[in-house]
Amino acid sequence: MWAVRFIFGAALALLAKLASAIPEFYLYRIDRIMGLSNELAREWALSWCVDTLVSMLAVGILIAVVLWLVARTHQWYIYTALGIVVISIAIAYATPFARTFAHDRIEPIRGPLSTRLHRIETRAGSSLPIYVQTRSNRSQIEAAFVEGLGNSDCLVLSDTLLAGETPREIAFAVAYELGFVRDHDPLRRALYDALLVIFGTALAVFIADRVGFRRDDDELSRMALVGALLCAAYLVVSPIDNAVSSSMALRADRYAVALTHDPAAGVRAIVRQTDQSLGQVCPNVVTRIFLMRVPSAGVRVAAINGVPNGCP
Repeated sequence: MWAVRFIFGAALALLAKLASAIPEFYLYRIDRIMGLSNELAREWALSWCVDTLVSMLAVGILIAVVLWLVARTHQWYIYTALGIVVISIAIAYATPFARTFAHDRIEPIRGPLSTRLHRIETRAGSSLPIYVQTRSNRSQIEAAFVEGLGNSDCLVLSDTLLAGETPREIAFAVAYELGFVRDHDPLRRALYDALLVIFGTALAVFIADRVGFRRDDDELSRMALVGALLCAAYLVVSPIDNAVSSSMALRADRYAVALTHDPAAGVRAIVRQTDQSLGQVCPNVVTRIFLMRVPSAGVRVAAINGVPNGCP
């Protein structure tokens, strides 16, 4: 029975990846043509296959465990919810160690820029280790992010960021990320994401339990329906998740301006990153609501300058 449940979950993950393969390859080709990706087609295909196998393994185990709980107790959703919260926090904590295990090229920042950035950290009352990640061999898109929780916290800057922006803009990017650390946003994001998954799953299960089947009415049959309804629940929870993340980003912008006293560098950094990643200054409403976890460049620049937002 464990094998049947695992194969069922793995098959669902495989179908989902196959359904998204053509759109994913199309987006890869766009990035490749525009010079945003340095990956060859065979490298992309290998990465896609590895991601598919990992997804099949993870979903297969998840489905097997959930269906085992369903068969044993009517309170399965309580244990599932607790498990989702624990796993979300554990993944957030272990991400830096996983990056090291994967032999991703990452090393401490050095040189004059290191001194400048550590002064920013001192002003912020932070002592996060700052690393440089080599990603120019895969992508030209600049990146700065905080990952980990507690004693695994670190701030990662891409080598493309260091090569493409001025020291003042890099300092603003670091201050922006420190704003998330000050407000404990990495932990809050992990908890928000877990709660939204729980809400979506509960809504999907609630609806699926009230749909009648003519013949085989077992947990395997209903799990596929729950999966389909969970995708539909995304339309409800995604705008909430994006709104929370956008609020965090605007708060981090304000903190970065207060920390660096350099709003001009912040505006230049936002405009440069938007241009380099081919982002829109004022995307349409549907894009903002469902696809953007960070406000558009138009919204962020207006907030930094203290002027009304001109985006519709």
